[in-house]
Amino acid sequence: MVKRVRKQVWIIGMGFGGRRLMTRQEAAALKYVQLFIGKKRSFELAKEYIDSGHARWAEAGKPAQIRRMIAEAPEERIAILLNEDPACSGELTALMHAVGEFRPYVFPGVSLVSYAASRAGISASDAVTADLAAGQGGLVPLCRRHRKVIVKCGPGIRKEISALMAAGFRDMKVCLLMHPASEEEELFTGRLYEVASREIENDSVLLLIRPNALAGSSSALKDSDYLNAGRGVTPEDVRAVVLHKMAAAPEDTIYIIGAGCGDTAVEAAAMAERGSVYAIEKDAELAGYIRKNCERHGARNVRVIEGEAPGALGHLPPADVVLITGTPESVVDLIQIAMSRNPDVRIVIQTESIEKASAAAAQIEAKKLDLDFIQLAVMRGEKHGGGHALKSGNAYFILSARAGKTEGNG
Repeated sequence: MVKRVRKQVWIIGMGFGGRRLMTRQEAAALKYVQLFIGKKRSFELAKEYIDSGHARWAEAGKPAQIRRMIAEAPEERIAILLNEDPACSGELTALMHAVGEFRPYVFPGVSLVSYAASRAGISASDAVTADLAAGQGGLVPLCRRHRKVIVKCGPGIRKEISALMAAGFRDMKVCLLMHPASEEEELFTGRLYEVASREIENDSVLLLIRPNALAGSSSALKDSDYLNAGRGVTPEDVRAVVLHKMAAAPEDTIYIIGAGCGDTAVEAAAMAERGSVYAIEKDAELAGYIRKNCERHGARNVRVIEGEAPGALGHLPPADVVLITGTPESVVDLIQIAMSRNPDVRIVIQTESIEKASAAAAQIEAKKLDLDFIQLAVMRGEKHGGGHALKSGNAYFILSARAGKTEGNG
């Protein structure tokens, strides 16, 4: 009988700062690893600790792929490398769920972001992060959405600062940490316009603090703030009404069925800041844009579900709010599923089709729910001759009802 050897699996965060911010415990563990799994950037940071003659490398990023590699690997000591401190990583929850059977040990690390936040006197958990060196940008919409933003600087920092200045953030408070965790470290605290003319090194960290938060506001972002494929965006005026009708509370669980490019999901995530938003989208290209927009705007509590409802709802937790866009043929089933999971669910339906709106209204009334039915036509002004003219757009129908509230009990 062959004795089965239990594998040792470690999750090690390389941090944004590399060697300067590596803990002794992490550095010691790296020397004993036989198989490294992670993204290329993590390998580059880890090389100086490793005897490459006694270790194997495998590139992977998705939790399911990592789990399969561990299960099939002949090695006993395996390390999963993350590009940052595990405590600051949005990947950790999904990763722990995928590899939990191996009982992984998580090595706490020090990320450049958490280090910079502590030097500025704030908690990294109170801010969202953007890594310009990794291609993340869009600081203007990010600062509109969040009061505190920590930026890992890169080649695009000058362009981003100019955009912030043009957007009216010139007096925003900033903390600039130059040459962090080195003998030449320098911390500057002032206003954005004061750092606009400074030379900023790519390894610097910039903390942006806006005096008034817009979290929870349904009008915080414009259509142009979202990446999209020329489709899948709800006009901001309509989105504001939809979000008002959703009336999400901070701890709510929200389904957005037919999430498009993720615009409503991002703003619903701000309203349900301590809750969860499940963005269900059957179009793979649009699902990709949801992920990009969530990353761009720091919407960490959004989970993207690729697939068609109601099948894609699977075993999701009961929703407090359900938004159904486009009104698919399965709207009757969706309403029934939502009500069966939570008798007090709030249901909002958004469509451009009067036929689908009428059909949905009939279903809501058939269930004796108190229906609120709105038709909204958005007309925007544009220059015409010596003045302005209104250009008509599509009409939108917005239906809302609360399952726990029926006619006559209001």
